[in-house]
Amino acid sequence: MWIFLQIIIVNIIVSCDNVSVIALATRNLPTAQATAARRLGVILSVALKLVFIAVIGVLFSLPWLHIRIIGGVTLLYVTYTMLRQNDSDKGAATSAGKDVFLLAILSIIVADVSMSLDNVIAILGIAAADGQQLSANMFITVSVALLISIPLLLWFSGGIERLIERFPIFSFVCAGYLAYTAIKMICEDEMIKIFFRQIHFTLTTPMAILCGVLIVVFRLIIDKKGVFKAENKRMLRMSVIVILYTIMNLAIISYLSTNPEIEGKILSVESLYGFVPMGANSIFLVAVIAGVMRICMAFYVPNVTCASSKQPYPAKFILSISAMLKLLALETVLCTAGLSISFGFGAFKPLVMVGGFLFQAVLLCGYVAVFCMFSMLVRNKKVGVILSVFYVLLEEILTTILPHSRIEFVVGLLPNYYLENFTMLLQPGFVIRGILAAAICIICAAWIGCKRKHAGNRAF
Repeated sequence: MWIFLQIIIVNIIVSCDNVSVIALATRNLPTAQATAARRLGVILSVALKLVFIAVIGVLFSLPWLHIRIIGGVTLLYVTYTMLRQNDSDKGAATSAGKDVFLLAILSIIVADVSMSLDNVIAILGIAAADGQQLSANMFITVSVALLISIPLLLWFSGGIERLIERFPIFSFVCAGYLAYTAIKMICEDEMIKIFFRQIHFTLTTPMAILCGVLIVVFRLIIDKKGVFKAENKRMLRMSVIVILYTIMNLAIISYLSTNPEIEGKILSVESLYGFVPMGANSIFLVAVIAGVMRICMAFYVPNVTCASSKQPYPAKFILSISAMLKLLALETVLCTAGLSISFGFGAFKPLVMVGGFLFQAVLLCGYVAVFCMFSMLVRNKKVGVILSVFYVLLEEILTTILPHSRIEFVVGLLPNYYLENFTMLLQPGFVIRGILAAAICIICAAWIGCKRKHAGNRAF
C-alpha cells in the first residue's frame, strides 16, 4: 500500500513538466477545446509511461539512441514554439480555430513523448529494486496508481491554466521550468556525463537553473506590451553573451584543474591563467575574460549614443557606464559562484576583491569614453560600432602581438595592457599607471565628444 501511494505522489511531482506544457499549449484555446486537449495530454502521458515502463530495459540498452538528448532537444523546441505563440490573444486563437487546436495537440504529444520516458526512471526507482525490471503484480500496481492519478493531473493542469489566464507572467515561469527540465535531461545523458566528468565540470545543475531563469527574464523583456525599453533589450543580449562566455571559461578551468598532458606538456590553471582557482581569486578570471565585455560595449555604446542624439556627451557616457557596471557585477558574481562551487572560496581578500573590481571598472570606463567619442564624431551607429571594434582589435594587437620594447610608451596608455597583466594588481605603481591611462582616455574622449556636440549645435 505504501508503494502504491508513493507511486501516485511521485507521478504527480514528476508530471509537473507535462502539466506545464499542457497548460501553456491550451491557454489560448476555447474552453471546450482546452478541456479536450488537457484530457488527451494527461491520458497520453500516463499511457506513454506505462508503455515505457514495459520496454525501458530495451530502450536503455541501446547506447546509440541517446534518449535524454533527443528528449531534451525536443522539449526545448516545444518550449520555443509555445513561447512564439504567446503573443496571440484568445480571440486570435479562436479565429484560427482548427489550426491552433492541432498545434496545441501536436505540442502536447511531442512533449509527452520526450518527457514521459525520463519521468519513468523516478517511478521505477520506487517500484523495482533494479530500476528496470518489474514483476507482473508490480506492473499492475503501477498501472492502477497511474490511472488513479489522472483526475488529479487534470485538475492540476486546469488550475495552472486558470493561473496563467489571471497572471500571464506565470506562463513565462512555466517556460523557464521547461527549459530547466530540458537542459537537466540533456546533461543526464550518459555520453554528456562522461564528457563533463572528463573535464571535471560539476556545474550542470546551476547551469540548468540559470538557463531557466534566463528564459523567464528574456521573455519578460521581449514581451509585446513594451514594458521594457530598447536599452534593456540590448542589456539582456549582452548579459546572455557574458553568461555563456563565463560558463565556457569555467568549464575550461575545470578541465585544466585535472592537469591534462597535451603534447608532452602538463597544463594547469596557474600556468595558463596565472592564479589559483578559488572563489576569492575570481576577480582575476574576470580580468582574463574582459575581452567579451569590451566587445559587448563596442556594440552597445554606439547604439545608445545614436539613439539619444539630443543628450549631451556626459549623459550618454553615464548611461553607458551604468550598463557596463551591471555587466561587470554580473560577471564577477558568476565567476565567484562558479569557482567557489568547484574549488571552494578560499581566504577572503577584500583588497583584491573590492580593489580589483574598482580597478577594472576604471579601466573599462576608458573604453566606454572612447566608444562614446567615436559615436559622437560619426553620428552613425553602424560606423560607430565598426570604429569601436577596430579600436579593440588594434589595442589587442599593440598589447599582445607587437613587442613592448618598441612601443612601450604607447602600450602603457592602453587599458588592455593592465587587463592583460592583472595579476600585478598588488603592485601600487601598476595600479596608479593604469588609473592614469584610463583617466587620459576619459578626459581626451570627453573633450573631443563635447567639442563635437557643441559644433553640431552651432551648425543647427
